[in-house]
Amino acid sequence: MKKIDIKSIIDQTFETFLNDLEKLLVIPSVRGDAKPEAPFGQAPKEALLKVNEIAESYGFTTQLIGNCVTMIAMDDTPIEESFGIVGHLDVVAAGEGWDYPAYGLTIDNGRLFGRGVLDNKGPAFACLFAMKLVNNLGLPLKHSVKILFGSDEESGSSDIALFLKESKAPKFSFTPDCKYPAVYAERGMLRLALKTSFEPGQLAELSEIRGEQHPSFIPSNLSATINQVEVKGNGKKAPSNAPEVGNNAIFRLMEAIKQQVHEPRLLAYLDWAISSMAHQHQGEGLGIAFSDEESGTLQLSPFEFQKQDNQLLLKLSIRYPVTVTKHQILEKLQEQLFEGTELVVERVLDSHYIDPTNEYVIALNDVYNTVMNDNVSPVTTTGATYARFIPNTIAFGPSFPGQKGIAHNANEYMDIKDMKKNIEIYFYSILALAGVGGKM
Repeated sequence: MKKIDIKSIIDQTFETFLNDLEKLLVIPSVRGDAKPEAPFGQAPKEALLKVNEIAESYGFTTQLIGNCVTMIAMDDTPIEESFGIVGHLDVVAAGEGWDYPAYGLTIDNGRLFGRGVLDNKGPAFACLFAMKLVNNLGLPLKHSVKILFGSDEESGSSDIALFLKESKAPKFSFTPDCKYPAVYAERGMLRLALKTSFEPGQLAELSEIRGEQHPSFIPSNLSATINQVEVKGNGKKAPSNAPEVGNNAIFRLMEAIKQQVHEPRLLAYLDWAISSMAHQHQGEGLGIAFSDEESGTLQLSPFEFQKQDNQLLLKLSIRYPVTVTKHQILEKLQEQLFEGTELVVERVLDSHYIDPTNEYVIALNDVYNTVMNDNVSPVTTTGATYARFIPNTIAFGPSFPGQKGIAHNANEYMDIKDMKKNIEIYFYSILALAGVGGKM
């Protein structure tokens, strides 16, 4: 095969890439109210229709399945005989603190800014654009590749369950929604609510908690009123799977509340919460600092603090090693809870694992090493991706080693050089999978 100067081709076509990517970024595809033809809201559905329009202009066929996942194909090979790439077009809400328009594409000092440019419109569209380049070059492929775009990854991936009711899964897939190199395992996840009860009147001096809180991030700015004094907790926002790069405003607020508290039980609760969880991202203060050689240490992210009548509610996200069970964690937690606290399990995601010696995992990892002139082995992650919900799927890209805390934040970005490198990696990944024989 004639040598392909893919870097030059990407440079020459990058303006087209950016113009088409912008058509997706301007859509505020946050989950909305369900409608008969739009189960996750009108904006996510609009994003699916827009990517179909773009893909059809590239010469591909499209099929909207369940009004929640769209499939883009280069030929009519059955999906179960094809390789898959699975991205998502829904995004988290913009939030506050942007220096650029959140829903759009801004280029500044070599960076691309906009909600979804990293998570996940940019990388998912990079895969589609890479498939366009493969198609344009007329390269002979042994196997077919299909791209799936979902619309509910950020809110629980319910779109995949609907999709799989109507369609089979590809024989092997990757999702460009995590990090490099190839990610063969994802830790288990627990979302817990700690509900602590107080006697009538014991919380009378405390107001409701004010500020933006969501499971996808640790909060940056919270406030409350205690004994008619307004107090604030100002921290630094970070994704809930990277709490160490932020500063959790929950505990900053608790410290501020402590300075004004008169009620002994409330003061004792605040002391317990701060001493057990503040800046202890591995759960050591709660006795749950599990770890294993395969996937590293447990990760603890308190993400919501609320007053509800005569209760204080503290919600936690826990990502635990692949060899640890949720029962081990829950048993240890019960021993450490503040008196009068009920532990409620709100969500469970079991660990995800694919053999790191799988031929397709190795093929993708080899692509990364070749393009990046590196020599690293497949890795694990604290993240949660579509790989947990689609058979025979791993995460692969788009973030490079050392890049953390960008997604779900204000001024979400990706460097232009990294976007181009992603297109290059995904171009060769399509060739590697489409040319790899054998069975799972």
